[in-house]
Amino acid sequence: MSESYAIDALTRHAASYFDRPSFSAPTFLSDDEIVFLDDRSGTKQASVISLTSGHQNSLTVYSERLLSLKASATSGRIVFGMDAGGNERQQLYTFSQIGAAPVRLTHRDDAIHDPGTLSKDGNYLLYRSNAREESTFDILGVDMLTGQIEMWMEDAGQAVPVALTPDGRKAIVARVNGNLDGDLLLIGRGSDVTNLTAHEGEQWIDAASLLGDDLWFTSNLDQEYVSLRRMNLGSRETIVVYRDDSWDVQDFKISPNGEAIAIAINENGASRLVMTDLHGQEKAAFDLSLGVIDQFSWSPDSSMVAFGFSTVQEPSVIMVARIDGTSQVVASADAPSPKTFAPEPITFTTFDGREVPAFWFKPEGDGPFPVLVDIHGGPESQRTLNYSPSGPVLQYLTSLGMGVLSLNVRGSTGYGKSYSHLDDKGLRLDSIKDVAYAVSWLRERSDVDP
Repeated sequence: MSESYAIDALTRHAASYFDRPSFSAPTFLSDDEIVFLDDRSGTKQASVISLTSGHQNSLTVYSERLLSLKASATSGRIVFGMDAGGNERQQLYTFSQIGAAPVRLTHRDDAIHDPGTLSKDGNYLLYRSNAREESTFDILGVDMLTGQIEMWMEDAGQAVPVALTPDGRKAIVARVNGNLDGDLLLIGRGSDVTNLTAHEGEQWIDAASLLGDDLWFTSNLDQEYVSLRRMNLGSRETIVVYRDDSWDVQDFKISPNGEAIAIAINENGASRLVMTDLHGQEKAAFDLSLGVIDQFSWSPDSSMVAFGFSTVQEPSVIMVARIDGTSQVVASADAPSPKTFAPEPITFTTFDGREVPAFWFKPEGDGPFPVLVDIHGGPESQRTLNYSPSGPVLQYLTSLGMGVLSLNVRGSTGYGKSYSHLDDKGLRLDSIKDVAYAVSWLRERSDVDP
């Protein structure tokens, strides 16, 4: 075998893990149609699928990638964001309906524009932009029927609009105060800003929504784990609606009829899906593979919720979960899959007696194997069981006969507020000690080359 042939074979083998299509960011356009991001062309584009026929159509065919996608089942309008050359300077565009010509909404190529939320009728968009001042974000609104843009909040910092009131006069904005702290603000069109979640200590907010006079949001204020909460906007009284004493509530979405909530719980790096009523009483639970949910979208008739779903072995697909407790994949790649490896969730004991979570990827055979110790980035984060961005690397290395131990050392999120602070400041090297004890755990295994 020539050297060039061997290199070509190795390149093709690597490509089988990295060049795998994925589907993400689903939104119902009607009870039968879902729009989503689809990278089968090599760059993420917008597609639509009919649930009745299974037929898929491409809505965009640009050479540049789409980074965001939103749609309104009320008006049929679609909004997407696209950058140029991977520069992360998103420009926003809209279709008034499928088949219409796209209209550009933003016009500063060197500025960042991130879509936030659509009005109830789907014709007004709140978004954030640093076009006025590069060092901060403003919150702006655009009337997509007229193209008129107006300022809602100057100098909002790291903030993004997440919900509009039904009358369109006020909005909820999520503001990041620090790596693990945030607030929800109530703003009007150029009027005063009210901090709805002013607090002492630390609270992380991942999701928020409005239903009538109530603000629904996730928070870990005064708790180890993130729970789903409801605040009455008049009295500001806040109650916990749903909590898990061992894991974080990752995301949620309330059905249009206001009778059900889809909730994703981050259970050791994988999403557990439940549906509850508005009081947090469980209506249905779903037996999904170990993987991660990407954004919920309810059908207009409230019978099902769509979401992207990825495992560490398979790129993201589009699934629907129905109120009756059934679920199915509705959009996925019709492409051959390479050999992949299911990791074993493990824990090992570290220097202070604490159990540290990790995922063990074991190659085929009996070993002993060489092993790569994989440590996720930060400043605070978690190795989760989804395919992108790390899955291709982990699977490829394992396919070559190398074991991989992927760690969630102290300082990782997903294991409680206290755990995420165990490596702060002067404690930073304690997380490095965790890595050393992971190596000791490996050396005790007969299938690992010490």
